[in-house]
Amino acid sequence: MLHENKIALLFPGSGSHYLGMGKTFYNNWGIVKKTFEEANDVLGMQFEELCFNGSIRELNQIDKMLPALFIVSIACFRVYMQEIGVAPEFAAGHSLGEYSALTSSGVVSFAEMLKTVCLRSQLAMEVADGEKGTMTIVNGIERDTVENICRQVNVMGNNVNVACYNSLTQVLISGHEEAVRKVEDQVLDRGANIINLIGSAPYHSVLMEPVVERLRQVLLQCRYNSFKWPVISNVYSLPYKEGMDNIINNLTLQMVKPVQWEATIDYLKENGITMAIEIGPQSVLKQLTSKVKVYSIDIKRDFDEIGNLLTARGKKDWQASKKQATFIGRCLAHAAATPNINYDEQEYEAGVIIPYENMLRIQRKVVQGGIQPTIEEMYCALEMLSLIFKTKKTPIKEQVRRFNQIFDETDTRDLLSFPIPSLKGVS
Repeated sequence: MLHENKIALLFPGSGSHYLGMGKTFYNNWGIVKKTFEEANDVLGMQFEELCFNGSIRELNQIDKMLPALFIVSIACFRVYMQEIGVAPEFAAGHSLGEYSALTSSGVVSFAEMLKTVCLRSQLAMEVADGEKGTMTIVNGIERDTVENICRQVNVMGNNVNVACYNSLTQVLISGHEEAVRKVEDQVLDRGANIINLIGSAPYHSVLMEPVVERLRQVLLQCRYNSFKWPVISNVYSLPYKEGMDNIINNLTLQMVKPVQWEATIDYLKENGITMAIEIGPQSVLKQLTSKVKVYSIDIKRDFDEIGNLLTARGKKDWQASKKQATFIGRCLAHAAATPNINYDEQEYEAGVIIPYENMLRIQRKVVQGGIQPTIEEMYCALEMLSLIFKTKKTPIKEQVRRFNQIFDETDTRDLLSFPIPSLKGVS
């Protein structure tokens, strides 16, 4: 039986973090530990210590919070691909989440995007400190009213604007702290509720313009690949077009332009999306929309139901079939998580992008058809994973360790009696 859901993956932004985020995933999935280890190597700090045992005051710091949230979101995505493996029709992310969505689609590597997120957070801190900027959530009032108040306040001197259009009755405002406070006073008089995001930076406002060029210079240093699935732009609420220039322009514009989140959800619904999965900590995006059914991977009952729905089986049958059905998903997860040190674009396209997409096609067939992969398909996945390892110049010992981990996690040694060509003669 085919599952009938057309899904989208949604990635959260700032405000979704909490002390202990990702710990359950870290304790239960090796791929999450590997994600944290990779992040620690890239940035030279222990993010599991920050996320699990640090202080909420430290985690609330912009330069700590945003990289940590990005790491946890990508770790959750890798668990999703490993355990369920159904490729989405679209991905979208709210503010910082757009960087996670792009990473999930394979456009930029995890390591390169993590460095970019780190710089973006540092730039935001500079602006927040220098311009005395902030953000506030406004609930229970029409957006047109908030826009009009912002325009009136801007005439008085300091700048404030709507930074995120989350729903018909929720927006975020961003700008100079003094101007934001004036808007708060007026919306409160009209019966609105507000949540001031203490310590936040004035994202998606003109106050960020002085640092945009520095972000662009870092983005120019990244290596860009083709999209595995479309990603919706925060600025235009339409899918990104292929090409480095388009990606860089969208991400730099996002710094100063509003996040069109409600329009993004509308686009997904209009294009047949019936189910969305929030990939990251908490369930903030789930609470923002009623137009599409949203499940949060961070809620256990939601995670269980996701598996049930996408495999068109009951939970018992799904768990019983995991041994083989998740084999391809684990191959995909290891292919994505393995660091790359080969920067030859043609070799990368032929030896990483193409085999990964071929594995993804096998996984779609398996999951959407509610069937088990054949031995031939599993062997094919191993061959493609071996090619990816070779192209990424993964050390042989690391290849052996990852292959052994796949066999152990899926209990498939009895199903795969044939040798792995790339490991012949290696003990």
